[in-house]
Amino acid sequence: MHLDQPQPAFAAVDHDDAFDVPTCSYADRDTIAQRRLLDGLAEVVVAEVPRAIALVVVRTGDTPIAVMTDGEQRLVDLDRGALERLLDAGVDDRAARAALADLMSPARTVHVHVRDRDGRVAGAVALFAPDPELPIERARPALRRAAAALSGWLGADVDATPASALLEAIPYPALVYEAGVVVMANHALARLCGYGDPGRLIGRGVCSMLDGLPPIPFALGEGHLRCRATSRRVRARELSLVVGGRRHAALVLTSVDGGTLARASIAASVARVTGELAAVIHACAGLTVEVPARAMIAGDAAELDGLVRMALLDVATALDDRAAGNHIVVRAYDDGAATIVEIVASGRIATGSRFGEHLGATLCARHAAALDATVAVDATHAQRRSVRLSLPTVAS
Repeated sequence: MHLDQPQPAFAAVDHDDAFDVPTCSYADRDTIAQRRLLDGLAEVVVAEVPRAIALVVVRTGDTPIAVMTDGEQRLVDLDRGALERLLDAGVDDRAARAALADLMSPARTVHVHVRDRDGRVAGAVALFAPDPELPIERARPALRRAAAALSGWLGADVDATPASALLEAIPYPALVYEAGVVVMANHALARLCGYGDPGRLIGRGVCSMLDGLPPIPFALGEGHLRCRATSRRVRARELSLVVGGRRHAALVLTSVDGGTLARASIAASVARVTGELAAVIHACAGLTVEVPARAMIAGDAAELDGLVRMALLDVATALDDRAAGNHIVVRAYDDGAATIVEIVASGRIATGSRFGEHLGATLCARHAAALDATVAVDATHAQRRSVRLSLPTVAS
């Protein structure tokens, strides 16, 4: 939608009578509540820069819900395709800016993507400045606050319990069972079994998952864990965990051969880190991520986050943040022997040869050791710096 075309339709924002309709269904009430939340966040953002236009969009199911307002009136004719492209763009700034231009152009924009608890892009907050004189950069803190509030809403787990939180805090694959049936499992076990959601394991028989263990109760024993494409030799130890006021049996699995059973998603790790560092990265460069959703490594997710964080900060700090046109690309692929993550910064690279090794590269090497990974830094190009991480693949 372009400003030199007929102006988009705006409607007065009505906050008073949404819940006064006696025949309103529960689904409609949920939608109204969601829109009220988006309205409130949009007003927080647009209040920072009067005469600008704020957009807050969230993906619920297959349909994006969005509010676009100048604080007094709401835009009611939004391009659903552009909203979906904005969410699908993820951290690809070029694609995101193109989607925002489809919603309103010409206009200067700033935006922040919002992620759910699994690291997937589930929303966005943006500010449009049709007037080139509007100081929209000063709205970035408000954008981040609104994004944090929206992220907290998306990440709220209505089913969370102290028992499930404790199970997730264990750095090993673990499950809780009753009468030989799995009633709770953590994400570490789900990833090891080839699933993204621990709920896929609920209701399965423990004996159908673990071969060779002593009969229930298991106490301590060794066996094979059946995964989707293979099996893994594991050692199982039985402990106890109180769930719903009753004591249940819990199994914690460790490796027999001393290797790691942990599995970490590169895509999720990159999503977490780029979301955490979004304000820092966007202050000096644009960002594009090209990481397959199924890219996995053998290793701890927290260690992988630390390594990706240091590598990203290494290339970002090498850029002259005063230069326009700087860009960072994060990509991952399998070269047959290892999983490769490359983080490449291009643009104006800061110079100076009398100093020692770059601090970021040194810290990367320390984090890599914990994952049995290697780091290669290429600083031979005048307008390019890259960090190449070679990570252990998931054993088949």
